[in-house]
Amino acid sequence: MADDSMKVLQLCGECRNELGNFSVKKENMMLSSPSEMVWCSECNSLVHEIREVVGRVESIDNEQNSYPRSLESW
Repeated sequence: MADDSMKVLQLCGECRNELGNFSVKKENMMLSSPSEMVWCSECNSLVHEIREVVGRVESIDNEQNSYPRSLESW
């Protein structure tokens, strides 16, 4: 049986410090948590949580770098 879980990072909504991570099945994944507040030791306060799938930013960068470059107009 294939492992369909993904690793999700919990980030501080203010300083983007990693607060934790967890694995969740794709079908149960919920990245938005509008009312979820978590404690950030860097900010020393309760902040809104940002959830992001591990590797998402790198995947976007790789895709954008694979696009053909436009030619400069003369």
